Amino acid sequence: MKLLHPDLFTNKSDTEKQHSQDQSSLLNEAYKTLLSPLARAHYLLKLENITLEESPVQLEPDFLMRIMEINEDLAEIISKNESFPMELAIEMRQEIDDHMKQLSTALNQMDLTKARELLARLQYFNNINDKLIDLEVKHGII
Repeated sequence: MKLLHPDLFTNKSDTEKQHSQDQSSLLNEAYKTLLSPLARAHYLLKLENITLEESPVQLEPDFLMRIMEINEDLAEIISKNESFPMELAIEMRQEIDDHMKQLSTALNQMDLTKARELLARLQYFNNINDKLIDLEVKHGII
C-alpha cells in the first residue's frame, strides 16, 4: 500500500498522481472489506453474482416480528433513558456469533442460498448491535 501512497507522487505527472490516488483508494476499500465480516460475505456472494439488493431475501415472519419487537424495546429504552439492556446485548452478540459461524460454513460449502439468508439475518442483528453500541457509549460502558 505504501508504494502507491499519493504522497509519494507529489512530483510526478498528473496521470501518475491520479493513478496513485485511484489505486490507493481501491486498496483502502479492499482493506475495509476484508476487515468487516459482513462486507467480506457480501463480497464473496457478489463474486457469485448474488446481491441482497437485487434479489432480497424473504425472511420468515416470526424472525421479522422478533426484530421489530427488539427495535421497539430499544426505542423505549432510549426514549425513557433506562439502564443498558445487558441481557439483550449478550443475546444479540451470541446470535451474531452463531450466525457468523453458520455463514462461514455455508460459504465454505458453497451453499449460497443459505449464505444469502444468513447474511440477510445478520444485517438485522448488526443494526441492533449498532444501536446497542451507541447505548453502551451513552451509558459510559465503552
